[in-house]
Amino acid sequence: MLSELGSNDEIESELNQSTRSCVYTRKKLLYIIVCNFIIMSTVIPIIIIKMKVNDTETPPPPPTTMITENILTATTTMTTMRTKDGLTTTKNSSMFMTDTATTILPVSTPVPYCNTSKCRAIIAYYREQGWHYDTAKLGECAHCPYTNNYQFTDSWLNMWYKEDFFIENSIGQDLEEKPLFTDVRYCAKACFERLNCTGFVRNKNIAVDANGECWLKNNITINRIVSHPEWHTFVLNMTF
Repeated sequence: MLSELGSNDEIESELNQSTRSCVYTRKKLLYIIVCNFIIMSTVIPIIIIKMKVNDTETPPPPPTTMITENILTATTTMTTMRTKDGLTTTKNSSMFMTDTATTILPVSTPVPYCNTSKCRAIIAYYREQGWHYDTAKLGECAHCPYTNNYQFTDSWLNMWYKEDFFIENSIGQDLEEKPLFTDVRYCAKACFERLNCTGFVRNKNIAVDANGECWLKNNITINRIVSHPEWHTFVLNMTF
């Protein structure tokens, strides 16, 4: 009877030890899982924040143009041969190889230009109102040459070009009944300040800086006399 009780105590002791071992193992696993969860919940948001910062700080690459060229390269091979008689001969042979070269060029950005029509329209409006204008203070004249009520710079003057035709004086095509009597610079300025002026006619034999008749025209597409011996027409280049 006592031996049986002893064996039961041993069995119970072994069971308690096994249970404690299982409980310890479970606690250890639970501790590892909790630690991993804490680490992942801390690290993952940091990685996401860094990825967003990198996406924000890295500018997109500029647009590029790819140019592919085929390059033909010649290779010459020299071969030396000896004949039965002891003579030495040399033979050249050429071989052509094609290489492909790729060049990536950045796409250039558009260059700001003077909107001549827009600038001219605001100047004409100021003139009709009797106001003083200054292109340096007018947004419509951005990137345009400078001018005001009293000045007409060479840059504006160079926008006019000569055409070898003459428009006869008539009420239908003349802006005024009488011509201006001044030099080319003032004629160009007077025409530029009037939106309905498309050009002016002037005598060929008078110097550019000399005073002479200047007929402002509202239409230079009809009634043309080409290659007139005395008169020619000045036209504004609107694509400046």
